[in-house]
Order: sequence, then structure tokens, then C-alpha cells
Amino acid sequence: MTYTTRPYQTASQSSKEEIEGSRVVDFCSAREARNDLRCAVNDSVADVQSWGGEFPFERAAASLEYWKI
Repeated sequence: MTYTTRPYQTASQSSKEEIEGSRVVDFCSAREARNDLRCAVNDSVADVQSWGGEFPFERAAASLEYWKI
């Protein structure tokens, strides 16, 4: 299985820009989307650990931890 960091980084950055640009009015949905991204990243951590690989999404994981919505 090959992982690419692009989808997580793109989703993370786009979402952050929407929030910072005051274009988000439904913060409940924004929090839910952030939590979905966190779950996806955490699932990826578990997958990578199961085959002994190196986790390629450190930057995305760190970004998601500091989001305040």
C-alpha cells in the first residue's frame, strides 16, 4: 500500500483557510470535518505501524492537533 501526504495536507490547509477567511458559518460541521480528518490520520498511523513503516503524515497530524474551531 502506498501512502501520499497530499490529500491530508490539501484538505487540512483548505479547511484552515476557509475558517481563517471567515467563510465558515456552520462551526458544528467544521468541527465534525476536523474530527473526521483526525480519525483518518489516526487510522493511517495504525496502518503504518502494523506493517512497520514510517508515518508520512506528521505535518498533517500536527496541524490538526492545533486547530481551534
